[in-house]
Amino acid sequence: MTAEELFNAKIYGGKSIKERWNEIVLIQIFGMNTDDWTDVFGAEAE
Repeated sequence: MTAEELFNAKIYGGKSIKERWNEIVLIQIFGMNTDDWTDVFGAEAE
C-alpha cells in the first residue's frame, strides 16, 4: 500500500486519515517523541 492509499483508505472507523486529520495527535516522529524532535530540529519544525 502506498502512503497515498493509506492516507485515503477508509479503515479508521470507516474514515480515512484525511477525513480524521483534525483528530490526529502526533506522539512520535521517526521514533522520537515530539519534544525530542523539536529539541533536535528546532522550533521551525513545529
